[in-house]
Amino acid sequence: MEPENNAHVTDEPRVFIFEDGRHAASLYQFESPITAADLTYNVDQLASSGLDTLIYFAGTEGGVVLYDSEVAQTWGDNVVKWTHSVWYRAGRNLRQLIADGCDPLQLLCERCERKGVWFIAGNWVNFQGADRETDGGLGRKSDFVFDHPHFQVGEEEDPRAQYVEPRRFSFLYPEVRQERFAVFEELLSRYPTDGIELDLIDFAP
Repeated sequence: MEPENNAHVTDEPRVFIFEDGRHAASLYQFESPITAADLTYNVDQLASSGLDTLIYFAGTEGGVVLYDSEVAQTWGDNVVKWTHSVWYRAGRNLRQLIADGCDPLQLLCERCERKGVWFIAGNWVNFQGADRETDGGLGRKSDFVFDHPHFQVGEEEDPRAQYVEPRRFSFLYPEVRQERFAVFEELLSRYPTDGIELDLIDFAP
């Protein structure tokens, strides 16, 4: 049953489900054109399921996001020629929704509110570096990542760093901090989220 007055079904987030916005969702699974209802279908499945909180991964490891951001590039914005068919589909679906006047993240926030589900937007705290020649057709990497390889931590002699991604960016650079903080500020101030999730596991700064 849909809650009345858009009230949350619990007084605080208790039972969480994580969705990366892609694999079990319309961005990968549906061909264009998709509708707002296609995007928010997973939210509808949560209603009365016992789950009360959706953690939605709103960005990628390469700095692009899955919504109509004012501070970051949207998935595929900088692609000249696509080299990955499924990731092309995701970018195409996002662009189509935005062109239709729908901001994917706003749609999800509003649907969660209507269904009484807490909505937490997640993202990697850091970037994974890449070069444009290799990854330019994937849609998952921003121009900031491509244009600033000198911000990468690089290989380390410390044996404890053996399994740590050397292409992660260093937060010693103010430009890196500013780039990331702008995205998280947007998720908290421009959208009616109930909070953010900070992924500090992968690409720890």
